[in-house]
Amino acid sequence: MDRKSWFYLVICLMGGLAVSGGVLHDQIAGFLIPSTWIVSSYSQVIAIGVICIIAGVTLLLSKKLEICSNKTIKTNRLEAILIIVLIISLAGTCGWLYGQYEKTLLISSENIQKMNEQLKMLDQMETDNPFYCKKVIVRDDDVGDSGYFPSLQWLTNLAVEKDIKLTLAIIPAMLIDNPDMIDFLDQLSKEQFEFALHGYEHIRFDGLPYEEQLSLIQKGTDVMRDTLHCRPYTFVPPYGSGDVNTTRALRVLGYHTITDMYGYPSYVVDFASDFEYEVNYHPPEHHSFEELQLNFDKFYASSDGYYIVYLHDWTFLDEDGKIDEDKAHNFEKAIDYMKSKNVQFMTIEEAYKWHVDAGAIRTWMVDQDCYFVDFRECRYNHTVKFNSPSDWSANILLKDITTGEETIFHEDEFEFDAIKGHWYEICKAQSTRLDSGHILLLQNFRYATN
Repeated sequence: MDRKSWFYLVICLMGGLAVSGGVLHDQIAGFLIPSTWIVSSYSQVIAIGVICIIAGVTLLLSKKLEICSNKTIKTNRLEAILIIVLIISLAGTCGWLYGQYEKTLLISSENIQKMNEQLKMLDQMETDNPFYCKKVIVRDDDVGDSGYFPSLQWLTNLAVEKDIKLTLAIIPAMLIDNPDMIDFLDQLSKEQFEFALHGYEHIRFDGLPYEEQLSLIQKGTDVMRDTLHCRPYTFVPPYGSGDVNTTRALRVLGYHTITDMYGYPSYVVDFASDFEYEVNYHPPEHHSFEELQLNFDKFYASSDGYYIVYLHDWTFLDEDGKIDEDKAHNFEKAIDYMKSKNVQFMTIEEAYKWHVDAGAIRTWMVDQDCYFVDFRECRYNHTVKFNSPSDWSANILLKDITTGEETIFHEDEFEFDAIKGHWYEICKAQSTRLDSGHILLLQNFRYATN
């Protein structure tokens, strides 16, 4: 075969590829996913392929069979006409493909813009959801030393006064010979104060053999169970230390949460702290209110859901062992500032339960005067915060649909204890409550979203 014959054969092959691509475009697209290439119609591709095949075959036959061989002028004319047809077809193909490319860019740009708008709308919808709020955790470390009893008493009294919850990281070895501290801690509300394990003695865990870590955690757990009548499930590593053996031992002993465990695989849920309240320990020095405010505002503007402030109550004592009034005032100011936002104070244990059940809690607006929240798929009970819409009155009806129990709240913002397996209706007290039709619609919504 000479060069012309090869050229004609290539034209036929190109036509065959175009026809195959047009016919099998769905299979090709499925193989190449993800792709943003958009072709409005594949009939043009098939038509162009057929033209190429016909022209190429005709040229090959005219060459091979020497059609009109005694009429060179007519043969050349036939080749010229077919080649012109091919050039026009190829030019049209290139123009059409370029148009498809521009259309792809335009649609891709529009899709990205629409996606960004949808994400903003979803974020706004989430923020406007009356059940939405940021979660704030205050953790007090090194609890158990009787010498710091005044500062612990001040902090727990402040929590009761401000109606916030605390996670107290307790050193069990300090409790054994300290009955006064045991009595004080034991009388605290287990609903408001979480008792977390802070090692056994206050020693580093990283580098210790697995068996020793397992033994220390087991001893600490037993002491807290026997003295404080509670079983901790959150572990706060002393000095923020630990390794893979730490979380392995925790998992074996039934713990499900740890905080500030960096650099190692974790077999339990890890909540990282956001703000260390102290700057120095010797002498004790705190961050200013403005520094905490700046850090908290950054969190509040982010998509993060949990904000952990950790501190040591003994750093609020002066040289005489009494509460430093200036330090206490600044901390109270920080608590008040965070409470002024749409937040809910909770313990690390409660944060873990929210983390586990996040995908199972369902909320929906029935109409402008009624919402519902569904906990039927949850593993845990939850304390729920409801921030009523601005056009609602202060009289709000909470109904447990599962039991029929009703409660009236006279505040625009309130919390209630939700029971796993139940679902609730929240509406204006004077509005019509859910009828059987509404309940059926909500059930259909629930099954549709599963």
